This record gives sequence, C-alpha cells and structure tokens, in this order.
Amino acid sequence: MQILIVDLGSQYSVIIDQALREIGYRSAILPPEEAKKWLKLNRPKAIILSGGNTSVYEKNVPTPPKNILNKKIPVLGICYGMQWIIHSMGGEVSAKTNNEKEEKK
Repeated sequence: MQILIVDLGSQYSVIIDQALREIGYRSAILPPEEAKKWLKLNRPKAIILSGGNTSVYEKNVPTPPKNILNKKIPVLGICYGMQWIIHSMGGEVSAKTNNEKEEKK
C-alpha cells in the first residue's frame, strides 16, 4: 500500500513518513510539482497534504495537484493542507481571535 505525502512546507513530513513506515505503510514525500508528475504514473491508496503555517490567501503559496480531490482517494490535509482542501472546494478559511472565542462561551 502506498501513501503519497505532498510536502507543502511542513516541518513534519519526514516524521509522518517515518510513522507510516513504522506501522507498515510505504510512503513517498514529494513537493507539489513532482507529485503532479508522479500521480500520472501511480495511484496511491491515500494522500496526505502536509503543510506549514502558510495561508491560502497569501501569494505564491505551494499548490497541490488540484485533481487529487476528484480521484476517489482519501485525502488528509494537515495545517495548510486542510486550508487548501477547504478553499479548493469553495469554503472560506478564517481565524477567530481569542476575544471571539471568549464571546461564544
């Protein structure tokens, strides 16, 4: 079983890869452009979008292969990876301040 880890600037991609191998899964870490090429020739069982503290609203941010959301493969987004999934599907990404969190209590 193969899991593709698309590295979107995360400091944890290698740790995720190591954890997957320890539980018996083969995985590969690739930057977005290489992942696009790799996906043309391979079909992983799952994809992890491992991102850092980038925002989808910043300019020149890493972009995963957009067609991964149409492949009927489980996709897990971590940090920026999760923001990218939400934004790509038409959702809105926003942050709440501590004051807003307190008001809800």
